[in-house]
Amino acid sequence: MKRNHASEVRPSGKLGLHAPKRSPKPSGPTVKGLCAMPSSRLVPPLSLVTAVATYLTGEAEPTWTPLLGGRTNRLWRVRQGARASVVKLYDPSSATLLFPNDPEAEFAALSHLAPRGLAPEPVAQFDSPEGPVVIYRYIPGRTQDAALQDLARLLSRVHRADPMPRCRSLPSGSAAVIAQTDAILAQCRGRPSPLHNLRRAVLALPEIGSTRSRLIHGDPVATNVVATPTGPVLIDWQCPAMGDPCEDLAIVLSPSMQESYRGEMLSEAEAAEFLTSYPDAALIKRYQQLAPHYHLRMAAYALWCAETGRSPDDTGMWHDLRAAESALSSAQA
Repeated sequence: MKRNHASEVRPSGKLGLHAPKRSPKPSGPTVKGLCAMPSSRLVPPLSLVTAVATYLTGEAEPTWTPLLGGRTNRLWRVRQGARASVVKLYDPSSATLLFPNDPEAEFAALSHLAPRGLAPEPVAQFDSPEGPVVIYRYIPGRTQDAALQDLARLLSRVHRADPMPRCRSLPSGSAAVIAQTDAILAQCRGRPSPLHNLRRAVLALPEIGSTRSRLIHGDPVATNVVATPTGPVLIDWQCPAMGDPCEDLAIVLSPSMQESYRGEMLSEAEAAEFLTSYPDAALIKRYQQLAPHYHLRMAAYALWCAETGRSPDDTGMWHDLRAAESALSSAQA
């Protein structure tokens, strides 16, 4: 698998994109181990344990184990004998312009999709003294191990599922994506000229209209896909929506999201493998037309993350700017 380190990113082309030099970062996911996590995030509050006991009943004494990977919310696996569940404690303040953090939406998505094998089995959703909580059955398996072909087919199944009642609706089309980009940039202090030069070039492309809304996951990054013996399952359903399925493809194919959640970016061959495995040629063509817009939006989001301390630097912005420039060249050819 091809590895790309931040020090190797030197985007350059007709728009004059040049990333600043970075010190090499260690390969692998950026999620820290348990020893690096604050102890306050490891130990479940007593009030939470008491509240959860109402829903997880049994003769066996429950064992709480903190789970890695939850950057937005706190998660524990609670084992009682042979049965294990996940307790997810939400941080409502962590929602962003692109990624809501809605416990009610997650529980609704689990209830809607678990019978189809697309999500874990829900147990309970309630408000605790510590904040909103969702409990669902633990799925044994590993994240970041799902094959790209399997992920593409899994997302296709989600996109073909029945509409989810009372689900947020996302506008679609190139104008909607640009509007999101501008809303993100309005919250940024810095205004890198390469990003704004690229925005002008993307605006000059033919407009891509809206499309029929379908159910989307909203955040199908590598750590939200569990590889199991029977196939991959999506977790972390806190930002589902009815919208353009290209939204999910754009998250998977965003270099900044790949580096942040996989620890490395997909090679061109891997990205092509993912797209060719998605069984809808018309949707793939639509995504390729919108790719410059999506990469531009993710570059703006990566800049915002760097400015707000959600990422250590703006390397992700340069990754997606380079991808946007490449997609722009293809669209103009």
